Amino acid sequence: MVSSLITSAIGLIMILIAGYVVVTGIIVSSETVMAAQKEMNTIQSGILMTNIDISSSTWMNGTMTLTINNTGNMVISDMSDIDLYILEGTSMNRYTYPGYSRTLSPDTINPEFWDPDETLTLSISITPEPIWVQVTTPNGISASGYL
Repeated sequence: MVSSLITSAIGLIMILIAGYVVVTGIIVSSETVMAAQKEMNTIQSGILMTNIDISSSTWMNGTMTLTINNTGNMVISDMSDIDLYILEGTSMNRYTYPGYSRTLSPDTINPEFWDPDETLTLSISITPEPIWVQVTTPNGISASGYL
């Protein structure tokens, strides 16, 4: 009689511990999913608020110069992560900073951050004359055009 009572008590304790482990796992999983959804919403709203436009492009004496406007509402802070894709003859090449030079104007509000309504000028030495160019921001927004 005593042994069956002890066995029942041990079984009940094991069921309670198993339930606690399952509930704790569910809570941790749901918190992780909610944090991931919140982060993804932040990333997606940043993408929706980002827009760039190539306003001019020139190639002279082996130097290509691009003038790009930040026409969105998002500040682009990772300036060194801007990629430049250039179609040269029959090959597409990717250039990253410091493979090109860059200047911002006017750069008075947040120095070294590409704020809305600021102009980014990229210059790169390149031969032969490029055919097509694409500028891509760190969050994947791009602008492209033929030269």
